[in-house]
Amino acid sequence: ARLKSVDPTLSLHSISHWGPINTVVTSQADQELSVTTDQAVADAAVDLLVNGDPDVIFLQFDDVDHAGHLNGFSPSIPAYTAAIEVVDQQLGPILNAVKQRPPNEDWLVLVTTDHGGNLSGHGGLTFEEQRTFTFASGPGILPTDRSADRDTVVVPNIILFSASKHARVGNAAQYQFGSLQDFTIECRVKMPVSWTGDPVFVGNKNWSSGVNPGFVLSTNTSGNTWKFNIGDGVDRVDLTGLPINDNQWHHIAVTCDRDGEARIFQDGLLLRSASMTAIGNVNNALQLCFGQDGTTSYGTGLTGTMADVRIWNAALSINTLSAWSGTVMNPSHPNIANLIGHWSLAQGGGGTLGNEVIGAPAAQHYTGASATNATWTANAAPSITIDLTNTPAQADLVPTLLAFMCIANDAAWQLDGRSLLPVCAPVQVAAHTLLGGAYDMDAGLMNDGARAAGLLPATEPYTALDFQQAMKGGGEQCDASVFTTTGADAIVDWVLLEQRDGADPSRIIATRSALVQRDGDIVDVDGTSPVKMAAFLGDHHFAVRHRNHLGAMLSSPLTFAPGSPMDAHLSDPDVPLFGTDAMRSVGTVRTHWPGDVLRDGTIKYVGGFNDRDPILLQVGGTSPTNTIVGYTPADVTLDGTMKYVGTGNDRDPILLTVGSTVPTGTRAEQLP
Repeated sequence: ARLKSVDPTLSLHSISHWGPINTVVTSQADQELSVTTDQAVADAAVDLLVNGDPDVIFLQFDDVDHAGHLNGFSPSIPAYTAAIEVVDQQLGPILNAVKQRPPNEDWLVLVTTDHGGNLSGHGGLTFEEQRTFTFASGPGILPTDRSADRDTVVVPNIILFSASKHARVGNAAQYQFGSLQDFTIECRVKMPVSWTGDPVFVGNKNWSSGVNPGFVLSTNTSGNTWKFNIGDGVDRVDLTGLPINDNQWHHIAVTCDRDGEARIFQDGLLLRSASMTAIGNVNNALQLCFGQDGTTSYGTGLTGTMADVRIWNAALSINTLSAWSGTVMNPSHPNIANLIGHWSLAQGGGGTLGNEVIGAPAAQHYTGASATNATWTANAAPSITIDLTNTPAQADLVPTLLAFMCIANDAAWQLDGRSLLPVCAPVQVAAHTLLGGAYDMDAGLMNDGARAAGLLPATEPYTALDFQQAMKGGGEQCDASVFTTTGADAIVDWVLLEQRDGADPSRIIATRSALVQRDGDIVDVDGTSPVKMAAFLGDHHFAVRHRNHLGAMLSSPLTFAPGSPMDAHLSDPDVPLFGTDAMRSVGTVRTHWPGDVLRDGTIKYVGGFNDRDPILLQVGGTSPTNTIVGYTPADVTLDGTMKYVGTGNDRDPILLTVGSTVPTGTRAEQLP
């Protein structure tokens, strides 16, 4: 549906062994084919690739899932691995059919699964059940392995909590989040194999009822797990985590998007989420406590320990929460401005527990109703979390597909994932340049003789001339009516725009053919608009080339981004260019050096493979006074007529380019 909203002409296909994919999930596909076997999926895909013209194909194979449910999801089970091998064989003819598609097509292949599993099935929160894979293969994708990282943090000193011991924050006003404020709470906990009741880790509510206004991170009375609860006096949200009764450190956290979801995390992994839009005002008159609820007198006290409590006035993103769950807090955190409370609980002595956020309140340790020093002990046990920052996820597949097709990711779609490829999207370029062979300094304009003679082609010439094309460049066409405009906005010729890699400017990563007007404005194929170019987003180099002039590139990268057209004014002498004398200064402007008739990047007037002789051959080597009308590289002046001698001939600009007093000189294109 997203693709159709951007380009209704795309041919989209969904072929599935599991019927609900087509009846429930997909929409606006041109073909929604449900079949009864995996082999039928493969056969239909091959037929489509061989006899059709698809742009996007979704294929769903179901037999591996069947084998997992019947036998267990494990590589140690022969029936399960055999099902994988069968699907692998079925993919072979599909990939061969892709390779037989027209050579001008680029195909991206993405492979993933919808869940992991264990010997008893799937649907739970264990790592094995959540673990999935993603493969991406296509042009420009270098072999790499992106797996989860494990981060380790050691809390040097810890407080030993007990039934009567807890900590209270001095002023809890800024930790009352009202009806609208987003927030995040994190802490590290270490619990014994058993406990009594459901003591609180971090909380500010009366925990006698989960409906009461406020929040808690606590243990569960029903087992060995932990939970998050929030209430407003009427409604409540409860989310339960995984077991923590192992005497090991665990990082637990919750993010609360007040007009979206509450999400809980354990050791860097997202576990569950639930809508919290029904939750209203959560404020109360109670205290923020560690090891107790907001009343400070809840019936069961914490008998484990905790550390590194962080509170934020923002709902941290999944990736940020995961990345920092096993990292010591420092100012490089992307949400550091939202950190409103950070108690390390690791001072090693005393009862005042400092807040590492400047100006934010400290906490005081209590035994019962009395302020006391805490009971401290040294700690060597590490807290180990999983960092998914660089790990592919299912949510990444749609942004990856959009990037490969160079379709802008509309913020209104609210896609969670990140592209696994460099992001491509249409950008606008307001470029300006002047071609020296056609430029008249007195008029301040280029001549448009080729246009006036009806010689300009409606299709860009650069592909046929073997200029390198990249991304979606090549084959641009315009309507003949574009060439009827006269005056300063009349079209002079086609030019080729190049986006070159920001780190390696010798690498052309995107191209677009466009039209240049007499006044030097480079416009799109409609003859008037700024050029819309499929390009990689970010900081990259920009060059302009012409079929018989030397190309030139700006010395510094431009920021390619959707939105307003970016400016690329090559003819302005104040704009630095890459290389030395990349363009010629003519009065108050710069022009491209004319005369690269052989298109080899070097202009020569005499000697072997010079650019002058092709003009003589074009007009007739035995009659140098002849003139020929046509659209060829020998027309250096771009007036539509090839001349070797006389006024306005095409030979003199070459001599001027190499240096009229030293005709044996050469001039090289200043492109890497």
